[in-house]
Amino acid sequence: MVKIKNYKYISSGLIILLVTLILLAGCGVSQSDYDNLKAQKTALETEKQILQNNNDNLQAENKDLQSEKSTLAAENQALKEENDSLNNECDSLKSNLEQIQADKDTLQENCDLVNKELTEIKKAYPPRDFSSRRELEDWLMLNDVSEKPDTTDAESWIGRALEIQEDALLDGYVINFDYDYSEVPEGYIVFCTTIINGYIWYWNPETDEITQDTSLLPVK
Repeated sequence: MVKIKNYKYISSGLIILLVTLILLAGCGVSQSDYDNLKAQKTALETEKQILQNNNDNLQAENKDLQSEKSTLAAENQALKEENDSLNNECDSLKSNLEQIQADKDTLQENCDLVNKELTEIKKAYPPRDFSSRRELEDWLMLNDVSEKPDTTDAESWIGRALEIQEDALLDGYVINFDYDYSEVPEGYIVFCTTIINGYIWYWNPETDEITQDTSLLPVK
């Protein structure tokens, strides 16, 4: 390729044509041959200019594509970083969800426990009178206070009555206790009392043998 003035390069065909014109000019040619070669030269120069323009356009287009490629690469990197951020956030949300589920399970267990305790409390509260003699006897049969060794003083005897009263309250029943002093035989008498259908029933907390006080009319 030969470098000429403002043109970067000229084609080999144009060089051959120029050489041919020079040779023909030296050897002598007809005007028609000269004009024909000159026309070919003009056509080739026009074609060269078209190719140069096309090349310039392609260079400009390539530059635009390179710029667009860089822009797309930057956008792709930004999208990748955003995707990584979203993945991290997703992992964090999953972890939080697992913790919330664990907390929920714990709260449900606590709720079930509280409901169970509340059900037991509702069975015993508010405390009530026994509905029948049979219900009282069945309860005393299950209570073990009377199975303990006999007491030797009034204070311990009263303590047994208080144990029965506390056990009854925990099971939702009302039991009271009372005591009296007897001169014959001398000493204290301790007994538990309760109400069944309005009547007073009493018994020795160490024997569980219940008796109705028939001397009184219903008290409630």
